[in-house]
Amino acid sequence: MKTEMEKEMEIKEIEDRWTAKASTILKGRTIEDVRYLTQEETDDAGWYNRPLVMFLDSGDMIVAMSDDEGNNAGSLSYLGGVLPVI
Repeated sequence: MKTEMEKEMEIKEIEDRWTAKASTILKGRTIEDVRYLTQEETDDAGWYNRPLVMFLDSGDMIVAMSDDEGNNAGSLSYLGGVLPVI
């Protein structure tokens, strides 16, 4: 059985790995377009909700999801001003 310290170290290692990966993919990118998924795109994903999608200059997209398994669309929280939820 893992100690609390071992669990914390494992979580930190996972966070560090994913932070590095996200940083490599996202740092320095520019958002070139923003829109909601179309109803057809939403249906293709098997979702009930239409999320916001951001298109990056690299050709990649960022889509708000309800969880890391992609079970449904989600929302974004903007912490810098007057748009609390997007």
